[in-house]
Amino acid sequence: MCARLLSLFLSALLLACVPGEIKAEKARVAIDSGMTFAKKGDWKHARDQFRKALVAEPYNDEAAFRLAQSLIHLHENASTLREARRLLDASVEKNDQVFGPKPTDDLTTRKPPVPALAIRLFYLGLARWGLDDRTGALSAFERALRADPSLQEAAYNRVSILLELGRDGEAVLEETESLKKAQKPAK
Repeated sequence: MCARLLSLFLSALLLACVPGEIKAEKARVAIDSGMTFAKKGDWKHARDQFRKALVAEPYNDEAAFRLAQSLIHLHENASTLREARRLLDASVEKNDQVFGPKPTDDLTTRKPPVPALAIRLFYLGLARWGLDDRTGALSAFERALRADPSLQEAAYNRVSILLELGRDGEAVLEETESLKKAQKPAK
């Protein structure tokens, strides 16, 4: 009797675990497929695959980030950019909790680059810029550069926004700093 109960209990436990594993596998397959489309520049099919992944695993940060990335590349309309911004706000928050500065960190010392956070902030800047939120975009690009100073696209976009805002002096200083950094030999 005990053996049978134990057998039933273990079977039920295994069945409870399987749906989660199946969803995770579906999400992984959809993300991989989406990445294949994205590498080819087929952002519509990539978007569809990333949506499938997010349906399978609603809290999958990679699926959410990749969906936002594809929506920005498609730039179909303001609602897709708002959706991208919403997804990226959540993704940045998650990654900032993991990789961002902690209250006990000494902020005067340089931290190693955090590419995962930087690229999410970069795309958040693009989404905000596309929605004409230049101040928000400027802030996102600045944070992206703090997360990874080598992300020169963020520096370039920052200069472009400063020029759009009529802050030419700051733009020239920023451009000069970027050029100096780019010309420094690697150690």
